[in-house]
Amino acid sequence: YNALVEFLKSDNSGFAVDLDKAFLISDRDTQNFKTTQYEEILKKCENQGFVWIVSNPSFQLWLLLHFTDDIESLDLANIKSCKKQILKIETQIRALSGNGYTHGNLKQSMFRPLIERAIKNSEKYCLSVNDLKENIGTNFSVLVKYISCI
Repeated sequence: YNALVEFLKSDNSGFAVDLDKAFLISDRDTQNFKTTQYEEILKKCENQGFVWIVSNPSFQLWLLLHFTDDIESLDLANIKSCKKQILKIETQIRALSGNGYTHGNLKQSMFRPLIERAIKNSEKYCLSVNDLKENIGTNFSVLVKYISCI
């Protein structure tokens, strides 16, 4: 994080504070990401004017939202292991996409036509970076809207 801040402040970055936005993207992996660390990153992003994009528990949740708005049925909040949460999400993505999903080999053509649906579906869940610390959801739509000017 500190190296990124220093780079963006340097003349070599091409980053224009008045024109550009910096996004920090991460998962909310509760097993490797302590609450104090979450608070620290949140404060640093606020201080630097960065937009923090968080998926709780993982980026795969954003992918799942391309196919369904029903994440309650997965009962993720009651699964304590982040790895098991991700496995359950990925199993659901495979089922809903016709087995077209493979972890680590993302087929953009499968997701791109469904982006607006994913945005709409994600808005039914937690979007606030403050609340994503404890709640299932993702604010990845903020980045997508910014990039695509939706």
